[in-house]
Amino acid sequence: MAGQLWLCGLGTQGASGDNTATSKSSPVQTIAGGNDWVSVSAGLFLLGQIRAGIKTDGTLWIWGTATNGGLGNGYSSGNKSSPVQTITGGNNWSQVSCGYQSSAAIKTDGTLWIWGRNNRGQLGDNSITYKSSPIQTICRGNNWKYVSCGSNYAAAIKTDGTLWMWGDNTSGQLGNNTVIHRSSPVQTVAGGNNWATVRCVGSITAALKKDGTLWCWGLNTDGSLGDNTTVNRSSPVQTIAFGTDWILADCQFGLKKDGTLWGWGTNTQGQLGDNTTIHRSSPVQVYGSANTWTSVSYATHTTATKSDGTLWCWGNNQYGGLGDNTTTHRSSPVQTVAFGTRWSVQTTGTGAFIAIYENDSNQLGVNTQPVVGYNSNQLLVQPKININDSAGSLVRIATNSVTVAVQSGTATLSGTTTVAAVAGVATFTDLILTGSGNVTLRFTSSGLTLVDSSSFTVSLTLPIIPKRSEVSGKVPASGQLNIGELAVNIADKKGYVKKSDGTIVSLFNGAVYDGGSF
Repeated sequence: MAGQLWLCGLGTQGASGDNTATSKSSPVQTIAGGNDWVSVSAGLFLLGQIRAGIKTDGTLWIWGTATNGGLGNGYSSGNKSSPVQTITGGNNWSQVSCGYQSSAAIKTDGTLWIWGRNNRGQLGDNSITYKSSPIQTICRGNNWKYVSCGSNYAAAIKTDGTLWMWGDNTSGQLGNNTVIHRSSPVQTVAGGNNWATVRCVGSITAALKKDGTLWCWGLNTDGSLGDNTTVNRSSPVQTIAFGTDWILADCQFGLKKDGTLWGWGTNTQGQLGDNTTIHRSSPVQVYGSANTWTSVSYATHTTATKSDGTLWCWGNNQYGGLGDNTTTHRSSPVQTVAFGTRWSVQTTGTGAFIAIYENDSNQLGVNTQPVVGYNSNQLLVQPKININDSAGSLVRIATNSVTVAVQSGTATLSGTTTVAAVAGVATFTDLILTGSGNVTLRFTSSGLTLVDSSSFTVSLTLPIIPKRSEVSGKVPASGQLNIGELAVNIADKKGYVKKSDGTIVSLFNGAVYDGGSF
């Protein structure tokens, strides 16, 4: 969902984007302002303070240090303390990732572009020559769907589910069973075509497969790979927790389907949030054992969101990156001083975070991140039903369940059609809707408090077909609802989808989603 862009923490080199070069211990908006930000990224290391964001119109904006061409604006010096566009401009950017003085981004046409520092071949163009404007990796192609930049290396997943990596390999972070640097993309030794997401932080790589398993490799200082050892790994290993119920991986952290958040590795300033400063070589739960976590991002500290839309931080707070108006390290989660209950997208960099505060909680959003468990030619429908009480507040009773069924129209539902509500939110994780024409879905639960007290309906027109699937990369069969996540607020049943041309349309009126960035 679109919203306001807020930054906190380390602000040297213009990283706060507020036209200053000072650090902030409470969140500030970028000088660009606006409420049309949809995607963000924060760079790594003190000398690589790069921040980037994508707006609803598909334009890519970047600010911070220009050293070694890191801003992609054609210059290798001249830091920017307010957002500028990359030299390529354009309005078809969908995802961006900032590393150490280099960045990478994917366009809606599936092409991958990268720029900046290239001393270890991290631009993947078969050279070690720095580039101050975006170039394509040597692989080229238009089937890239997700990219992540680490410290002098990068990883990207193609629409066929294969995982490719390049750049620095000192600690085996490329996962190809060697410690040889690569200046062009190589596949991890695990191979396969079932990778869903990947995240690079420092020299640690973590990735999820579509079967819900979590894999880590690279630097293993303090047990950062969660395999109960401190031995570096040059090929992927599973965390000691194993299991197939992981839905999000972010180096040293993993989120499970049940909403529990687990961490491992370095804990000097309480980065694991377990109320200690003891390093952990196997996963431990974040303090409080809550099961309402929805996202997490880790660098030198940790930021995460809960299902109620609140934003929490913990760990190293040297530069005020926890946003609690102090510089005191925290070993258990604290809320940012901004508070609020509409935080959605957040990313953590060295000593700082960037987060988007949604414009309106009564919206229908589409998650373009890969979803665990789908078939290669399908995407899952995932309505998140927020159960409200008569005052409009979320019901905090986890015992309610919600059932979805086709009320009218030519369509069938497969997957789990009844799920329990956790902290008032029911998430259907494997629901597939197939059909054609006008279809009405009815959601029923004893916890609902609408006019009819027990149900509400959503009407849409099938097929809803994107130009390019953001998850599988394949256009599905006609009549398949092809969206990653529907977040429906039942209080007023409002919902909107942003198309790639920046226009906002109502999904309930049979809108056609055409593969834009959300």
